[in-house]
Amino acid sequence: MSRRWAIVLLLMAAAVYGLAGWRAVLAHTDPAEMDTVAYLSAAQQIRQTGGILNHLPNLLTGVYKEATQHPLYLLLISPFASNDIQAFIAAKKVSYAIGFVFVGVFFLTVRRLFGNGTAGAAAWLWAVSAGFLTLVTTVACEGLLGVFIILFWFCLARGHESAQQTGILVTKPMLTTQQTVGWWALAGAAAGAAFLTKSIGILTVPVFVVCAAAWNWKRLSELVRSRSFWGFFIVFVLVASPLFIRNVRVFGTPLYSNSSGVLWVDRWEEFSFERVAEGRFTLGRYLSTHSAGEIARIFWDGIARRDVMMIVDGLKPLTFWKAIDPESLRGFYHRTVAWQESWAALMAVLAGAGWWAHRRHAAALP
Repeated sequence: MSRRWAIVLLLMAAAVYGLAGWRAVLAHTDPAEMDTVAYLSAAQQIRQTGGILNHLPNLLTGVYKEATQHPLYLLLISPFASNDIQAFIAAKKVSYAIGFVFVGVFFLTVRRLFGNGTAGAAAWLWAVSAGFLTLVTTVACEGLLGVFIILFWFCLARGHESAQQTGILVTKPMLTTQQTVGWWALAGAAAGAAFLTKSIGILTVPVFVVCAAAWNWKRLSELVRSRSFWGFFIVFVLVASPLFIRNVRVFGTPLYSNSSGVLWVDRWEEFSFERVAEGRFTLGRYLSTHSAGEIARIFWDGIARRDVMMIVDGLKPLTFWKAIDPESLRGFYHRTVAWQESWAALMAVLAGAGWWAHRRHAAALP
């Protein structure tokens, strides 16, 4: 009965996403919005240099030099790349299909950790989220990135859960230890795939370190000697190694990105790749032109304003049941009416209440 109920909930979430997502796909009519041109151009470069089958050798030898968009999503849309408008339409459909994968993976992982009800409600909320639907119905890699982030999070939690089942240390040669090694190795693979999708995927590494240390803070010496801990890094490096090798061969550093200069820009209007090439946006220059107080103020403004706004946007539903204004799909922020703001506030309250209830009644939180 539980499995049948799960199937019904998953199909309902997929149906809601299918309807809402397709309406959003049709509403995305501008082939120049966001980074669409850059994605399609890089995908066409992959196709012109041998396509999917030759891309790995092209990375390893430095033939492929694109340094802003990472290659995994580009590989998926490269078979359809061309100078025709049909390439834009096909790439949107690829993103739309990835959205189904995201909803399915999210539902199954949440169901395993928290049950059918939580998984069904959460998947449905994702399926109508304005922020989510904006990014999985146009030419953007964030949907695929989300799939790998969810898999990383799930494998990380399952590895911790398997180590807790008997309360043993992660270094003891028991079955649970082998399970932890396996789960955290899979977390490393998902983290590597996330990095191959978008540069921000590298942040899965510090997330893993912080979580592993927090869960084992009384036995850190055992943790850093364990196979499960280092297995994550080994698999991560192996999966991400083609891009690391390309970056070292072509740019001299494994983490090179054309857009890294964005970190040292106060206003987006100031940024350009030409100015980056001139060396105007670097850590040294930033520290020499900003006081500690100014840096702290800018950092806090970003957290308190932009990041909070993005979180709130993720909670707002897209009004897919009526004609969608294409302007509302541009960028990360969505113009909404008062009831949508109230809905976002209600979702935040319910999320907080759910977290409190789970912490109160669960024996251990993954």
